[in-house]
Amino acid sequence: MDTETAHPVLGNERPVSGAALVSCLRAHGAAKLAGFFDPSLIAWILEQFRTSMAERQKQWDAGMLPREHHKDFTGGSMRLDQVTIDGRTAGEALTREPLQAAADEMLGHSARRSHSSYIRTISPGPEELPFHQDQTLVESALLNIWLPLTPCGTDAPGLEVALTPKTELLATTGPQESNRLVERKQITRELIVDTFGERALWHPTFEPGDALVFRGSTVHRTYVTEAMTEPRTSIELRLI
Repeated sequence: MDTETAHPVLGNERPVSGAALVSCLRAHGAAKLAGFFDPSLIAWILEQFRTSMAERQKQWDAGMLPREHHKDFTGGSMRLDQVTIDGRTAGEALTREPLQAAADEMLGHSARRSHSSYIRTISPGPEELPFHQDQTLVESALLNIWLPLTPCGTDAPGLEVALTPKTELLATTGPQESNRLVERKQITRELIVDTFGERALWHPTFEPGDALVFRGSTVHRTYVTEAMTEPRTSIELRLI
C-alpha cells in the first residue's frame, strides 16, 4: 500500500501479489494498481475501439447500424467482448493474474467475466454517473476492474470511491421515473458521508496502464470538476 498517502495503491513498478490485493480490498473496498497493464496494450485497445465506433457512426448515419447496437452506440459504448486481440477478446487479455485469483478469493467461487463489461467514452456533463453500488445494478456480488484508456482525474473525469471495509448496501433515493437504472439506484452524498465519513471519499488520478479494482458493494461515481473539459475513455471489466 502507498504508505505516504495512506491510500490503497499497489504497484508503482513493484509486482502486485494476490494476497496484497485481497488484503486491500477487504480493508478498503478498493485498490489502485499503478502501472499494472502494458500501456501499449491499452493504446491498442483504444485504437480498436475508436475504429469500431467510427465504423458504427457510418452505419448509423446510413441507417444500417443493427438495432442491437443502438443503445450502446448512442451511449458512447461497446461491449468489451466485441473487441478482439490476436484471437482473444479484450476481456480475456485483461483478466491477468492476480485479478482472477483475487476475484475467486473474494467471491468464493471461480469468477467469470460478466456480459455487463464495457468500453465507453464520456464527457463532462449529463453522462456523469451519480454515486451508486454496482451490486444493486447487477444484482450479484462482483469485482470491478476499472481502467482508463486515456489520462483522467485532472483534465478529464475520473472516478471517486468511498473507502471502507463495510459491504452493506445503502438506501437508494433516485427518481423512479428515470429511464436510467443507475439514476434510479443512486445514493446521496449526505448518506455516504454520514455512513463512512468525509475522509472515506477518494478520487485518484490515472494514467493509461493504471486500474482501480473495487468490490460490487463499493460506492463510487464519476468524479468531475469545473476545470475538466476533456473526454475520458475507460473499461469496466466485471468479474462475477
